[in-house]
Amino acid sequence: MLSPMITHFSNLQAITIVVLIVISHSVFGQDSQIPPSSEAPHESDSESSTNEIIKIDDVPNVVSRIHRRIGDRVLRMSRDLDEFFGDEDLDDDSEKTRFKVRSEFRVLEKSESEFQVKIRGHAVLPRTEKRLGLYLESMREDFLTNFDEVLGSEGTDSELNNLLEDENVSGIRLSLFRNLPGSWNLDGGIKLSSNPKTRVRIRWKYGAPVFEQWNFLSIQSLEYREELGTGQRTQFRLERLFIDHLLRFSLEGVRFEKEPLQSVFSTEVFIPLNDEANLRLSTSLAGFLGTEPAIKGVTLEAALRKKIYFDWLYGEIAPRLFWPGKPSEERDVSTLFVLEIVFQ
Repeated sequence: MLSPMITHFSNLQAITIVVLIVISHSVFGQDSQIPPSSEAPHESDSESSTNEIIKIDDVPNVVSRIHRRIGDRVLRMSRDLDEFFGDEDLDDDSEKTRFKVRSEFRVLEKSESEFQVKIRGHAVLPRTEKRLGLYLESMREDFLTNFDEVLGSEGTDSELNNLLEDENVSGIRLSLFRNLPGSWNLDGGIKLSSNPKTRVRIRWKYGAPVFEQWNFLSIQSLEYREELGTGQRTQFRLERLFIDHLLRFSLEGVRFEKEPLQSVFSTEVFIPLNDEANLRLSTSLAGFLGTEPAIKGVTLEAALRKKIYFDWLYGEIAPRLFWPGKPSEERDVSTLFVLEIVFQ
């Protein structure tokens, strides 16, 4: 009878001792935080003010980090859209080995329709920073039956005068690059035709965030074409992201020894419709600069590109309207239909 009472009393005593220890610890802990003199609050205030000053000093760094993240997002989305639409200027940046077959059918209002097939392979050598790019392009309807047409002709005067667009030729190219500040790219190849021509290009690209929510991209290249001599190409891009819409301003100029300076200013808006479709609205103004400057024409285009099946089948439709700079010339209305198969 007495034993259970003693046991109960000992348990109660132990619980009481534990509670007293906890209370005393909390009380002494609070006392230790009480300043011993009247000067202590001033010291704590000075410490808090110092911390506030440090936080204020970190504001520019925080803003810079946010700015850099926004710029990286704009650049990343720009690259994704360029890859989605098959931008020829930046397509070599792909880090994947791929093979493309692109069939283009352009319906013209007042002339014969054009059919074009581009077969392009791009291989990345494993464990190296070297890339091997092979491509074969033709605009001939009978390229499957006439091998001479696959290789293409020597080129007409109209093709040589259009320096802003790299005319479709068959060829082989070796591309080397290094991940330096910016992006260096060395391209060398041979234009295959009835009279082969050599082409060499050294290209440098660099992108960085500027202003608020804007990204700047510069593409500089030195080129050599056997039929035109040496030349240089410069392109500047200024881009901004509005939610999911990308706005881009581009200015490009190219000049060779035997040709006057040509330039084009364009504005593009990329609007994602869903996860598998994008709409690109663009307008451009092209012209000749030099001793006799002249406007070549204004182009207005809307391109809808859609992923038809997984990541290897794409379709595109792009109506285009061109107003020539010369009053004697008539406007040109065309629609481009594209079916592209990608193996990667």
